[in-house]
Amino acid sequence: EENYQVIIQKKRQQLKGNLTGEHLSNGTTVKDVSFDLREGEVLGLGGLVGAGRSETMECLFGLGKRTGGRVFLDEKEVAFQNPGQA
Repeated sequence: EENYQVIIQKKRQQLKGNLTGEHLSNGTTVKDVSFDLREGEVLGLGGLVGAGRSETMECLFGLGKRTGGRVFLDEKEVAFQNPGQA
């Protein structure tokens, strides 16, 4: 039986291409978040507790409900329904 760390290492992949988020929102804490991330770059989110950092990532990767905005991978619109798709 594989442990959790081994599974994570096998699934870890580096972003290939560009990732863009435009005007992401979840109806509560995430309001009009936009970013452009190019291959090899690292995106950091900062803010106080309750500012919506985790919720922003949940909107992006299909873990949480996204009520607005769009996500693009290499200029092609994507809508992940769960983190496995992302």
